[in-house]
Amino acid sequence: MPSLPKAVDDEDEIDLRQYLEALIAWRWEIVAPPIAAALLAMGGVLALRLMQPPVYKATATVVIARTSSNINFDDTFRSSPACRRANRRRSRLCSMQSWRRSGR
Repeated sequence: MPSLPKAVDDEDEIDLRQYLEALIAWRWEIVAPPIAAALLAMGGVLALRLMQPPVYKATATVVIARTSSNINFDDTFRSSPACRRANRRRSRLCSMQSWRRSGR
């Protein structure tokens, strides 16, 4: 009678249990380096952020006061006839006071 071929050779089998046990045994050595690298990167970014000079933001409003013409920015701010008749220094002061009273 002819012999039947072996379906699976015992030496060619892969024992997944051994790989799983190795992963469990080395779990901290596998997980710790990426976590340590992430924490180190976060610490570096924080240190660089704290060493940078602060960035400030400012806004300003400019009033251009002409002494020889009527100033009309919008309906809430108009130079008065008294401001137009005043001398150069008083005219600027009057225009600035009118602007301040306009609530802008």
